[in-house]
Amino acid sequence: VRFSISEDRAASIGSPEEQAREDDKFAKSKYRELVKSKMSAEEAKGHADRLYAKITSLPEGSVGHAKASAAYNAIKIYQITQTSPDDKVEGISPYVANAIRAAHRMGLAQDFLDTSSDVGKTDAQKLQNLTSKAAVAYSNLTDEELAEFLPEKDPLKGIATSAFESYSAPAARKFIRDEVINALVGQFRFSELEGSSFN
Repeated sequence: VRFSISEDRAASIGSPEEQAREDDKFAKSKYRELVKSKMSAEEAKGHADRLYAKITSLPEGSVGHAKASAAYNAIKIYQITQTSPDDKVEGISPYVANAIRAAHRMGLAQDFLDTSSDVGKTDAQKLQNLTSKAAVAYSNLTDEELAEFLPEKDPLKGIATSAFESYSAPAARKFIRDEVINALVGQFRFSELEGSSFN
């Protein structure tokens, strides 16, 4: 996949909301190209590293910088979707990465490229948007898939795995499922997300 990213140094045109919508559209088209390419996570990382160097050479607020940043987000999301739960991806919070992996299983990874709803929002509001996307992703997983996303050291993992692998009363399964989703989504509310490209 060869990305044709504009190096236009002119200031972005239009309102921040309009620019964000254009950037989201561009990022999604690049993401679809990546999906078709079937490149590996390592190849995607190489693309991301080269693109990051280009981003830093362009003035912030320029058309080129906006497009390069949008493409970078698309590449990082694609890279994440090619990895397993709890694999580390440089520059991305593990909680964000796992939510993107969960969304990918449902065909919803592109939801994390919707940034226009964050324009003008506070950090707390942006975090709430991200948390809502994570909740949707996890809610759509099977019981067994949910358990995969719990860290190995989490005491809930053993309980959930056991309950989901053997017969459990429907009410008990639902209770445990709800607890697992709350634990996974709660990681956003009570953990530091600095350093992630998607906050």
